[in-house]
Amino acid sequence: MVTVSILAVGIVMVLRSFLSISAALDSGSNRIMAMQLLEDKMNALEQKAKEDAGVLLETKEEQARISNRDAILKLEVVHLSTPEFGIEEQEQDKDKINEVKLMLLWKETNIDKDSILITYLKNQEI
Repeated sequence: MVTVSILAVGIVMVLRSFLSISAALDSGSNRIMAMQLLEDKMNALEQKAKEDAGVLLETKEEQARISNRDAILKLEVVHLSTPEFGIEEQEQDKDKINEVKLMLLWKETNIDKDSILITYLKNQEI
């Protein structure tokens, strides 16, 4: 009887480890898909910045999907001379730089997950 109990506990532990591996693979796959999506969006933004000679300050959100999960894609373009970066604006700065941050937020089994991609682009002169 004791042998059967020990064997049953061992089998349950092995099955549980396989489930953990499956969850880790799913999480890794989602992270890779998220970074691919962010990379595609950032490439489009960089191409648009080349065509428009810079990028405008903006903040926007849109819906996205990652392997049957709802996600939120956030874009934030902020000027680097804002006080939160500790940089004072100077008049002689001709080429002002903006921080472009793309964030993808989603949930996996009630755990918040995110991927962030940041680059720096020239400010568009209006």
